Amino acid sequence: MSRKIALSTYVEDIMDIFEIPNKHSNFARIRKKFQRELDKMGVWQKAETKRIGRSKTKLFSENDLLSARLSITDYLLKNGNIDEEKYKAYKDDFNNPDNFSTVRMLEKKEEKEFLRMCGIHEVTHQEKLNLMIEAIYKVFYEDINIELWNIDKATGSLANFDDPQGIEGFKVMERLNNPVKAYCKRKKED
Repeated sequence: MSRKIALSTYVEDIMDIFEIPNKHSNFARIRKKFQRELDKMGVWQKAETKRIGRSKTKLFSENDLLSARLSITDYLLKNGNIDEEKYKAYKDDFNNPDNFSTVRMLEKKEEKEFLRMCGIHEVTHQEKLNLMIEAIYKVFYEDINIELWNIDKATGSLANFDDPQGIEGFKVMERLNNPVKAYCKRKKED
């Protein structure tokens, strides 16, 4: 049985995933959109109610929330800071059997090695050095976020996508396609 989640908690997570600015008005609109969708699905009235603090909140299964999210993905994309065109192209490429690789970086030697090995999800020493050199040339950056990079590489394999066409997969692939921008943070100038 899937765990139960409060709608407010789920909406906060969705706002992070879709990079929607964290404003009360955005939160209220998105929460209301989810409420209408859950009501349309016939889940809103049947939901378990639990008292948290002084207020009551409704709890929903992960599956119900995912179904509602999939129904309003276009709305979430429109309100977020995700490049819709790139995301649509990513989904189209994923659905195209000729491009059946989750990593669209076949031109580079490191990515070809990664696809051949396809079981090792740790960042190699050589990959780390290559990225550090690239970062030096692009101006001085802080340490590479190896932890996030390792997570993204593990998530990037076909076997690890819960929803391969979802926004999370898109964001992982965007970070893997732009490692300097994603894993290197520019140092603040004194």
